[in-house]
Parts: sequence; structure tokens; C-alpha cells
Amino acid sequence: MDFLKATSQKPKAYSLVDVGQDTIKAVIAWQQTDMAELEFIGYGLAEAGGHDITGGRLEAEAIMASVNIALSQAEDYSQQIVGQKIVPDEVIFSLPGRATMGELFIAKQVRPRPTEPISAKELANLHQRVERMAQQLVKDGTWQLLTMLEPTIRLDDQIILRALARTGREISISRYGLAVQ
Repeated sequence: MDFLKATSQKPKAYSLVDVGQDTIKAVIAWQQTDMAELEFIGYGLAEAGGHDITGGRLEAEAIMASVNIALSQAEDYSQQIVGQKIVPDEVIFSLPGRATMGELFIAKQVRPRPTEPISAKELANLHQRVERMAQQLVKDGTWQLLTMLEPTIRLDDQIILRALARTGREISISRYGLAVQ
């Protein structure tokens, strides 16, 4: 039954949205075949209406109407260029730097018995501490955690891939998190 097989399909069209302070700009880009160059086939502009995405959730929600207007214009324009309206499933947003924040979270532990192997429980506790630190960043609701990079583990100032069952005095786990308003 071939129809049950999962296939990963590369999107053929993208919406690109630039969220500026004064103007929202949208572009439709598509690729007709895998070998073809990426083409820009539609564009749209909308006023931000005095709303700034860095003003918190309410301001971001108010800007969504302008984003939708700019996207609709770009999609309508695509029909004039390629003969059919292209409405991409994928959207790539460009946000101002002031609307994003990154931080490195580090949980460190000096082990009382450095000759004993590091346990799964010990590692789990360190991972949980890092997660709690990241949640503190977003607890007031102004920021939303977007992603956390894979953890880096250090044992006695050496970066290691696996800490389970290793021995050492000082262990730390660090993760970089990215949050958006």
C-alpha cells in the first residue's frame, strides 16, 4: 500500500512576510520544478496602522489584519503572473531584532563523589533545571519560547557527547533558547 508511506514533500511556494514598523510587506516565491530557479510572482503592501509587533501580544494580534491584507494582495497578484492564484502553505516571517531575544541557560553541579558514575537521574535533574530557567524567561507572558538548541554537556571543562556512566567532579548542561514577543 504505497499511499500509506510517508513522503516528505518540499514546498513549491512560500510566502515571505516582512513585519516593519510602518509597512507590512509580503512576497510570494515559487519554484515550478526542482531544477527551476526561485521566482517572485506576487507582492503586497499594507500599513501597520501604528501598531508595533514589539508592543506585546495585543499589538501583534492587531498587526495580523495588516499581514493578511498584504498576503492576500500578493496571492491575488500571483494570479496575474502565472494564471492561477498561488496560496502557499509555508510562511517565512522577518521580524525586527527587537522582537526576538536569545539567552544561554546553564545548570552546573559539583559532584560530591566524582569517582562514582553519573546516573540518569543526575542528568535528568540538570536538564529539568535548564528547562525551568527557560520557563522563567517567559513566565510573565510577554515572551514566548520559540526553540531551544540541543544541549551541550561539559564534564570537568571538557565538552562531551554522553555523560551517562562517566565520572568527574563538575558537570554542566547548557542550552541556548530563542524567544519572540
